[in-house]
Amino acid sequence: MMNKYPFWVIKNDAKRLLRGKWNPLVLSLFVPFLLFMALQVSCFSKIESMPPTPKREQYLFYAQITILVFSVVMQLLMAGIYENLKPTRKKASFFSVYYVSVKKIWKMLPTLLVVHLIPFRITYWISYGEAIRFYDYLMFSVIDYHVYLLILQILIGIVGLFSMYFQYSLLLVPAITVEHPEYGGLRLMKESFRVSKGNRIYLALLSLSFVGWILLGSLAYIGILWAILYLYAANYAYYRRLTITEEPITVSEITE
Repeated sequence: MMNKYPFWVIKNDAKRLLRGKWNPLVLSLFVPFLLFMALQVSCFSKIESMPPTPKREQYLFYAQITILVFSVVMQLLMAGIYENLKPTRKKASFFSVYYVSVKKIWKMLPTLLVVHLIPFRITYWISYGEAIRFYDYLMFSVIDYHVYLLILQILIGIVGLFSMYFQYSLLLVPAITVEHPEYGGLRLMKESFRVSKGNRIYLALLSLSFVGWILLGSLAYIGILWAILYLYAANYAYYRRLTITEEPITVSEITE
């Protein structure tokens, strides 16, 4: 499956889907964003005041955990947002976003493991004390410690590449689970791989096309949420183009 459209076509579809729904959907993103920023500021304020000690490493780990949790929550919220973006829905609801997202946790769990939890665990093992202790335990005499660290960095890069591959292969899972609520977790992954085949680079470039909006939103700090919501809607609009209709999303569809 390979259908490419100019980005402006997808973005116009996204704007039509978002018409009259911006505020409640942005509000649904505001709550986890506010908690995430509060935890990050708390962790890094303590890190800056500490010398390099195990306690400092512990707070660095906590900071990474908050990023992981935030990423998982945001992907879960995609399902609730997409449910509210359906053209058949006249209005969006903050509570509906969370209700749908909680209902989809079990079906989204395999995707969350592959996209977020497994890469995080592997990267953590390579990056932190376990890898250092592993070197000390083996007491390598044939390999320089700096070379060993370089190998670890290369491995982290490889894990990152595979993580990006799975990220864009499974990016459409939230949209699929909304359009096909009868699908189970593994079937959702299989369907996302099928739909994204030949479209991963397009999806990556579509995300990159929002960099300007995200930077502009960052200037207003909280404005970044509008840019993120716009990106989410574009992904959903592209999925609709691929699997539901070849025609533009019209105003009549939205208001029916």
